[in-house]
Amino acid sequence: MEKIDRVPWRFLLNHNTARPRAVVNLWLMCHGRIATKDRLKRFGIINDSHYSLYNEIEESITHLFFECKITKSNWDQVLKWIEVTHEPKAWDEELNWTIQETEKKGWKASLLKLAFTETLYEVWIIEMMKFSRTM
Repeated sequence: MEKIDRVPWRFLLNHNTARPRAVVNLWLMCHGRIATKDRLKRFGIINDSHYSLYNEIEESITHLFFECKITKSNWDQVLKWIEVTHEPKAWDEELNWTIQETEKKGWKASLLKLAFTETLYEVWIIEMMKFSRTM
């Protein structure tokens, strides 16, 4: 039998108490398949990849979820609410940090996994609503 390579983020999906659609959204993000404007532009689907709030910045997964001052503020509030001290960084760093923190046992790791998944999903839904209004 062939050995299967395991992805480091698989534990973020296992035993995640978030809504199934939020977990699927996280799975897409981990695979780099979320339809951000920079990705849609690469495929020739759209011509403008600028973020809708600041026209000079390209919409990427890092900017959309962790660098935008509005979503960064939301993520900071969620972390404060669950009593976690952390400064959000780029997508890859944030994903690695979350993986490390949620590999631990206990309710706090489970809560962080849930908060991470649901916060990313809610930001994505809000962005999709804004995007659909511009089309």
